[in-house]
Amino acid sequence: MTDAYHDHLTYLVAYANDDWVGFSPIVGAATALTRPTPTRDRVTDLVLGLISDLLATGVLAGDLTDSDDETFVP
Repeated sequence: MTDAYHDHLTYLVAYANDDWVGFSPIVGAATALTRPTPTRDRVTDLVLGLISDLLATGVLAGDLTDSDDETFVP
C-alpha cells in the first residue's frame, strides 16, 4: 500500500464515520491515485480495492432508506 493510497483510504474511513459514502468520493480517490494517466481498468481495480479495504476496516455497506427513524440499513 502506497502512502497516497493509505491517505485516501484513511480519508474515506473518516468520511464513513461521519456520513454515508457514495461512489463518487471512492471513484475520485481511485482516479487521483492513477494520475496523470488514469485508465478505466486501473481506476476500476482501485475502486474495488478501496471498497474491499473499507469493508475490512469495519465500514458497513448498506442502503439508504425513506424512513425517518432508520435512514441507513447495513
